[in-house]
Amino acid sequence: MPAHLVFGAGGIGTTAKSFTFTWDTPEKVSELLLVLDRIGVTELDSAASYPPGNPWNTETLLGQSKAAAKGFIIDSKVAVHGQGPKLHDSGVGASIDQTLELLGTSKIRTLYAHSPDPETSLEDQAAAFDKQYRAGKFERVRPCVPETNFER
Repeated sequence: MPAHLVFGAGGIGTTAKSFTFTWDTPEKVSELLLVLDRIGVTELDSAASYPPGNPWNTETLLGQSKAAAKGFIIDSKVAVHGQGPKLHDSGVGASIDQTLELLGTSKIRTLYAHSPDPETSLEDQAAAFDKQYRAGKFERVRPCVPETNFER
């Protein structure tokens, strides 16, 4: 069985202190997608906060290069830039809506909580994700921390 590879898209885009300017235009991202497809990598790990220091730039470029329309499976993470709670109803909703708009798609595969949100109760976080899941905006959710077995 071949290795299961996911391309980390955090290096797509530019920032003032960028660690890469390799894929900084829709044309360059399209070339990257051709290479990834050629080698059998069709899953992209993105985030609203990518690249670090320039939120939404990665997803803007993935949308402009039509990654979703080309059949790439895209996972993303809720926006964590800025101050205050993030994983409440309006924060999760606004983030996934912006992600879908920028990517030019109606659904992504996985929505992650990019970081913990101690200011929002777990019940409210779960309700926020559940609302967007039931609206059909993503197929599955993952926590921001590794799975842990909790004893009761």
